[in-house]
Amino acid sequence: MEHDLPVYQPQTLKAPEAQAELAALEADIMVVVAYGLLLPQAVLDIPRLGCVNVHASLLPRWRGAAPIQRAIEAGDKVSGVTIMQMDAGLDTGAMLTEVRTPITERTTGGDLHDRLAIQGANALINTLDDLATGTARATPQPEEGVTYAAKLSKAEAELDFNQPAHLLASKIRAFNPWPVAWCALGDDRLRLLMANVEEGEQPACEPGTLLDHGDDHLRIACGHNGREVLCVTSAQLPGGKAMAVRDLLNARHARLATGTRLGARFDALLITKRPRPAKEKHHEPKALPLKVAAVVRKSALLRPAPWPRCLATRVSLAGLDEHSVVARDRGLLKELCFGTCRRLPRLEALAGVLLKQPFKKRDSDIQALLLLGIYQLLYMRIPAHAAVGETAGAARLLNKEWATRVLNGCLRRLQRESEALQAQVDRDESVALEHPPWLLNALRQAWPEQWRAIIEANNHPGPMTLRVNQRYNDREAYLGMLTEQGLNGHLCPHAPDAITLETPCDVTALPGFDEGHVSVQDEAAQLSAALLGPALAPRPGARVLDACCAPGGKTAHLLEQFDIALTAIDSDNQRLARVEDTLSRLVLRRR
Repeated sequence: MEHDLPVYQPQTLKAPEAQAELAALEADIMVVVAYGLLLPQAVLDIPRLGCVNVHASLLPRWRGAAPIQRAIEAGDKVSGVTIMQMDAGLDTGAMLTEVRTPITERTTGGDLHDRLAIQGANALINTLDDLATGTARATPQPEEGVTYAAKLSKAEAELDFNQPAHLLASKIRAFNPWPVAWCALGDDRLRLLMANVEEGEQPACEPGTLLDHGDDHLRIACGHNGREVLCVTSAQLPGGKAMAVRDLLNARHARLATGTRLGARFDALLITKRPRPAKEKHHEPKALPLKVAAVVRKSALLRPAPWPRCLATRVSLAGLDEHSVVARDRGLLKELCFGTCRRLPRLEALAGVLLKQPFKKRDSDIQALLLLGIYQLLYMRIPAHAAVGETAGAARLLNKEWATRVLNGCLRRLQRESEALQAQVDRDESVALEHPPWLLNALRQAWPEQWRAIIEANNHPGPMTLRVNQRYNDREAYLGMLTEQGLNGHLCPHAPDAITLETPCDVTALPGFDEGHVSVQDEAAQLSAALLGPALAPRPGARVLDACCAPGGKTAHLLEQFDIALTAIDSDNQRLARVEDTLSRLVLRRR
C-alpha cells in the first residue's frame, strides 16, 4: 500500500473472473510463498515463465503445510529452502535452487522461520535472475525420500511424558512460537518453550514427575518408566509471560515443587478413551523371516538413544506403530523393511556377485544387512557414506566385528562398479524383473498382453486409498474437501466408498480423520462390505463373525454400513489393539 502497488485478494483462483484478472496483468512470472492451496493448472499456465514457489524445506522431504516445524520435530539436523517450478501437485515441481542451513539443539520453529525467510528471499532473487537470462536449470524431485508435513494443530501440542526425552525436546522447540507445547499442571496449563535432554538414566518413577531441579531448569521424568530426564529452561504459566525457568522458580516455586505430577490429564484421557485388552504374560509377537527382522534391527540405529530390547528379536511390522523407537523415523523404517523385501530377488543377485563366497547359515543376519545396504545405495536418497557406514557398523551390535570389513568392502565395490554389476545380474530376466521364473511364466500364460504391466505394477508400492464414512459424507463431497486441502485424488471404479490419492500423505492431513470421517483401506478390501451387502442389509441384527479381523478395516466398514452384531477375533494381541484403536476413533462397537 505504501508504494501504491495494486493488491488483489480473490476468494478462489478457480473462478474464471479471478483467472482473467491474473491474465490481464501479463506477468512474466508468478511467485508463490505460503499460499496454502494448490493453484489450478489454468493459473499455472498464465505467466510466460510459469510459477515458482519458495518452499521452506529440502524437497522432496517435508512437502506440505508445516515443513519448518516438522523438520525440527523429527530431529532433522539440516533444513533449507527450495525454489521450485510449480506444477499441479502438492510441492512436487522441479527444483531450481536449494539453500541449506543447520538445525541445532537450540533451534526453535521461530528461529528457523526467520532464518529461512531471509535465505529464501535471497535465493528467489538469484533464481529470478537465472530465469530471466535463461541459465536456470530445473531438476526433477527424486521419487525416494518423500515425506509430508501435516498442518499443525493445537490438539497435538499437549505433551505425553511417556515419550522419550529427545522427542519431547524436539517437539517443544518445533512448536515455539506456535502452537506452543504444553502439559497439565493441576487444572492449569504449563507452556514449555525450550528444553534439552539430560544424558544418562535415573531411577524409575512415574513419567511427568518433577525431579530435583537446578537453579535454571526443571527436570521432568519421562520415557519408559520415567528413566529419562527432560530439562526445561523456559516456560510460561497461565496469565503470565514466557520467562526463563530461573525467574519462574523465584516467582512460583510452590507450584513447581519436587514431586509435582505434570501431564496427569493426558494419562487420564488414555485410560478413559483408549482402553487396551489385557496382554498375555508370555505372548510373543508373530515371527517374520530373519531377513526382515535384521532390517528392523538395523533401522533402529537411526535413533541416537538406545533401542528397545524388543527390537533385538524377530518382530511383527504390524505392531510397528506402537514402538516409541520409530516415532520420528517410522516412514523410513517401513521403507527399509518393505523396500528390501520388494526388491529381494535383485538384491540377492547383487549380493551373490559381491561376495567371494556365501555367508554361512548362522550369519544370515549379516546377509540381511548386506541386502539392506545395497537397497539404500540403489533405491534411496540416503548419502552413500551414511548407508555404508551405518550398515557396516550394525554388525558390531550383533557381536560380529569381522563382518564390518566384509560389508564395507562389498558396498564400496558396489559404489565403484554399480552400472557394470547391475548390468551383469540383469541378464537374468527374473532378476531384472524382480519376479521368480515360475511366476513370470504363469503371468505370461494367463495375461499374454498385460503380463509386463502387471509386473511393473507389482514392483511399486500400492496407492493410498481412502474409505469415506457414509455416516458423515458421500465420497464426492469428501473429494471436494480433499481438493480444498490441496490433496488430489480420484473416485475408485469398483468400491463405492473409495477414493485413491494421487500422492500419499500422513493421515493427520486428511480432513476429519480424527473424527472418523475417513479411513485408509485398499479398494479390494472395501469390496467385502459391498459383496456382503445383499445378504446383510435385509437382516438387521444379523450375527457376523470376522475372523482374523486385524487391523480392523473390514470390521469397521461392516459396522459403518449395516445394523449387525459383529464378533471380531484375531490371534495376535498386538494387531487386535489396532482394531480397538480403529473402532474407538470411528465410535463403533463390536463384541
